[in-house]
Amino acid sequence: RTHLVGLMQGFVYPKVIDYFFRKQIQLKADDDRLFRLNCAWLSKETFSNLAIPEEIVQDYDSTTMPPFLWRSSEKMSELELMLVPADMILCVYESIALIYSDLVSYCKVEPSRISADDLTPLVIYATIHADLLFPNATLEMMMNFTENQIVSTGEIGYYFTTWATAVNYITTITREDLISTIAKENNENFLKKNK
Repeated sequence: RTHLVGLMQGFVYPKVIDYFFRKQIQLKADDDRLFRLNCAWLSKETFSNLAIPEEIVQDYDSTTMPPFLWRSSEKMSELELMLVPADMILCVYESIALIYSDLVSYCKVEPSRISADDLTPLVIYATIHADLLFPNATLEMMMNFTENQIVSTGEIGYYFTTWATAVNYITTITREDLISTIAKENNENFLKKNK
């Protein structure tokens, strides 16, 4: 029995993963190319343009990465070095958990005060700066080779879904969409102030 498990891990799994990656990379190559192109210009955007809450980044200049996002981004850059989907999911989980722990350390923000609306832009920022090459293919592999219950429930599911949202946002956003969103928010803020 042990020999059979070793054979499966050493021979069958690599073949399945190799086949899957060839198929999925072909399908996701355009998305990943677009992701990398968008990361190039999004990395130059200010915190407010990426909807990062002012109270979190008020002490930091938008030209440098805040230390509470640096560790998360570094951890996330290890994602594509992982070979097993469970390790990939754990890497995403640890990356986002670092955002929470470092916000407490650097910004003195209580984790309970960080809503999903606050967390998502932080994850987007960390993902932009993680220098990922194939996030869409990696995401596809994680979704197809992991039990649905793991990626859709609990804290791991929440973090995984947040990261998947970040990858999708970065892949699909255009400069026109971002400019339109910023203009709309500025207009809404102006109207609120002048009521």
